Amino acid sequence: MLHSKLLRGKYLLPVLLFLLMCVAAPQAQGQENGQRVERGFSFLGFKADEYVRICYITESGTLIPLAAEYTDKIIDKGFDVIITSHGKKIFYSKCDWTEDMPKYNIYEMDISKDLTWQLTQNEQGRDIFLLDVSPDGKKILFSEFLGNTLEICVMGSEGADKTTLATLEGLMHGMIFCCWLNNNEIIYDAGNDTMHSPNYTIHELIKINVINRSSQVLYSGEYLGKWGDLSRGGKLIFENQDDKDGYFDISSLSVHYFPLDSEWCSQYRWAPDGNTIMFLSVENEKRGLYLMDSKTLTYDKIISVSAGEIHCYGWIKRGKEFIYVNYDDNYQGQIYKVNINSKIIANMSNQTGYMESIGMACPHIFVYNGSEFIKLGEIIGKNINKDREKIDGVSISSSFIHDNKFIIRIEESLYEVTYLNYLDLKVGGSSLRPLDCPPELKKIDDSYIVLKKGDTLELTFSIQGNPEGEMLLDCSGYYEPLY
Repeated sequence: MLHSKLLRGKYLLPVLLFLLMCVAAPQAQGQENGQRVERGFSFLGFKADEYVRICYITESGTLIPLAAEYTDKIIDKGFDVIITSHGKKIFYSKCDWTEDMPKYNIYEMDISKDLTWQLTQNEQGRDIFLLDVSPDGKKILFSEFLGNTLEICVMGSEGADKTTLATLEGLMHGMIFCCWLNNNEIIYDAGNDTMHSPNYTIHELIKINVINRSSQVLYSGEYLGKWGDLSRGGKLIFENQDDKDGYFDISSLSVHYFPLDSEWCSQYRWAPDGNTIMFLSVENEKRGLYLMDSKTLTYDKIISVSAGEIHCYGWIKRGKEFIYVNYDDNYQGQIYKVNINSKIIANMSNQTGYMESIGMACPHIFVYNGSEFIKLGEIIGKNINKDREKIDGVSISSSFIHDNKFIIRIEESLYEVTYLNYLDLKVGGSSLRPLDCPPELKKIDDSYIVLKKGDTLELTFSIQGNPEGEMLLDCSGYYEPLY
């Protein structure tokens, strides 16, 4: 979970992208320059026995679940969500498929007025990324990618006065680091994130004034790391697992390295004061959240964190409290806030009933190893909704055959419904069906085995002899998220 836009192709799953964007992208703080709209943190949350809802944590520390009708409208093929104004105004991208061509557009929703506007008119199949909203909430930064050309654009928050700020040619994809520095300036990296080659080699960090279109190269040189959080004073984090982490100071054009082991430390988040940094260490007994002074580079441990994957959201209450999430094995997270002075931890999930889900959509397959079932991975992972149904193959080692039997279990553990249509196992050139094969799995037709959250399907194959190497499990079907 890193601060970077994920590459979107024509057939990549938009719902997963929405999940990743909501969870992964810390909001750039930007520099104080006039009025600022409230920016909190958005994520997909759920309660027991309820559908998933888009949730929003305000800067005052209130968790707000959006009503069902707003959630459904946004995440029906939506992603790149940015929420402002105490959860009342939402900007998001959406993909509408017409004749096998995706048409991405940006929308604005004003919940207080119950109105939605389409801000762009994309008729060319361009891939549109909603990058950032200016600190005052009046301008939208986005990019359009088509072929090998990417345009960085800006427009008013009502969709007017669209302007192209920069054009990059010969790109492998449309993934780019770009955000607001203040209300009138943006920064972007034309050499980062494998844009021109499969190797991380160079940075070319550029600043553009959106009023007069003037530009300045801030940094051009060797790769420092993946760009991360931006402070209100213009200090830009970079993370590099192969080298040192640190920050680039835009005002002085200088590079500063942290005295930390980048293998263990990550997720640096600037406090509102523009000087203090919260970061996560997962190094054994040192595991916890730490607070560092960016001037002296000294740091102290704030709290220890338990086992499981941790994601740092950021600061609320003007730097008095910090929000983070602790995920379990099902990628469902308890949301916590910690008071920096008292170090008291509060479980917001227990208080509100909402946990976070980062999706991991599609059913999982388990194989029996002779003593227990172990999770092998996902199945039909790209078959979201019936119009994407197709055969998906999973390679499985023949070492899982015991006593001439191969046993699998397909499990639906999340808030979605799985529809299985056909299944067979290819072993040594032969296709095998499960013992007592359900009639729904014998051929591809309109009959399905349906698995809801908590349902499992266990199947046994009889295999004679001692085949070696990989087997291939073919399955046709699809799944539908319940949000």
